[in-house]
Amino acid sequence: MADVLKFIIALAACIALMLVIRTYGFALYTIPDDSLKPMLAKGQRVLVNKLSRNQLKQGDAVVFGTGGEKMAGRIVAVPGDTVDVDGEQYLIPTRCQIDYDCEYCRLYLIATGRRQMLVPAGTVVGTVFRWGKDQRKE
Repeated sequence: MADVLKFIIALAACIALMLVIRTYGFALYTIPDDSLKPMLAKGQRVLVNKLSRNQLKQGDAVVFGTGGEKMAGRIVAVPGDTVDVDGEQYLIPTRCQIDYDCEYCRLYLIATGRRQMLVPAGTVVGTVFRWGKDQRKE
């Protein structure tokens, strides 16, 4: 009986550890379309590093979104960069107010293949880490 109890406790501890790692550390994500080709192909499974979402830089592939709707894209510009839109220059703000800084104030310009969008830092899930066969065959 004691061995069964030890097994149940060990199993529960492993499940709890797995849930903590998946919630706060890493998650699996399937690329929904070909918008990030040739780097990532439709249907490719990637590992998303949730711990790295505070050190984002230009060129990083990221997963972002709220709720159940997630998208993948590549960072084109970070807060403080100047971007050109139809001949007009715009500065991506580093924060929304002088004395206030939150995770939803910093914006990133992210390309999702067919379009670009400004995404609040608070909606970025993490950076993409791919493994396995190289999907960049053309």
